[in-house]
Amino acid sequence: MTKKTKNDVPNLSNVANRDIMHRLNFLYQASVYLNSIDDSGSSSQKQPTPDVTQKSNRQKKRKSRRAGPKNLAKSYIDTMKLVSTKTIVRMDPSIKRTLCKGCSTVLMPGSTATVRIKASSSHGHVMTYTCTECRTSRRIPAPPIIPSTSTAEVLDAIGTTAESSSRRKRKLQKPITPQNPPLFARDVGHIVFHGDQQVSPERVSSLGSGSFIS
Repeated sequence: MTKKTKNDVPNLSNVANRDIMHRLNFLYQASVYLNSIDDSGSSSQKQPTPDVTQKSNRQKKRKSRRAGPKNLAKSYIDTMKLVSTKTIVRMDPSIKRTLCKGCSTVLMPGSTATVRIKASSSHGHVMTYTCTECRTSRRIPAPPIIPSTSTAEVLDAIGTTAESSSRRKRKLQKPITPQNPPLFARDVGHIVFHGDQQVSPERVSSLGSGSFIS
């Protein structure tokens, strides 16, 4: 077995559990698509006049069992979690943060979730995602981030501003020091594939949600 080096060209065939990654990617993107479908058209169709004498309990049960796009999207996320658990394949943290813990809905700002930024004494700011389906909230810390460029200059500037501001707010609040981005958000040479082709960093943002799984 040959030893891998840093200069090796990335190859999609060398990715471990490639088929499972594709399955998780498909389930996530399918759920995002189904959440974007407006199912109000089916409910706004003209329904026939109900006839109490001809209705049966069996027809009522069939009508109640009809699953719309929202329920199907939730079942896809439940299946994705089950596949990830059974196969011991960890999902990317950026993907897990977009899943509602209450009803397994993909939290899309403006569509299935409302986003509010609140103050926090320990992190500076906290982003609160509230699901519009079950009203479950998810708090994600959002501390100030140190830019990757000119880190030394930024640290010097932060030190001078923190020293001057600490004199004013020494008794009121402890100054929040900027932190490095999370590991999954750092630019450490991650490779993104779209199908069998490697995607350039400029096109990553145009692929939509779920592209970072594979």
